[in-house]
Amino acid sequence: MGDTYEIYFGSAGSGNPKERFAELVSAAIDAPLQPDDDPYRNYWAERDGVYFDLYSEHGMDNDAGIPFEQMPYSVTLRSDIAREEQLRIAEAVFERLREAGLRPIYLVWGIERTIRHAD
Repeated sequence: MGDTYEIYFGSAGSGNPKERFAELVSAAIDAPLQPDDDPYRNYWAERDGVYFDLYSEHGMDNDAGIPFEQMPYSVTLRSDIAREEQLRIAEAVFERLREAGLRPIYLVWGIERTIRHAD
């Protein structure tokens, strides 16, 4: 991952399939996600120069106080726009996913710095 904004989230106890999470993320980013043949990335979308990648597993252990093992899903934001604008977009997506009931959910920068979370 690296120096990007990432949103990690759990399934809130539901047995929902990946497709349901793709629908939730698509609504949260206000852009249709496309299935991806990449073995690591399940879906992707682009909106206004920002790329969103949805992963259904990351294989990370709990670290830096972040319960990664409870959050198999993640959305990565990639863009060349200003970091402040990326943060604004990431926070809006985080809030929409939080409102959809996904828990736990963490917005982090570069994997180690927690920006916001809801357990």
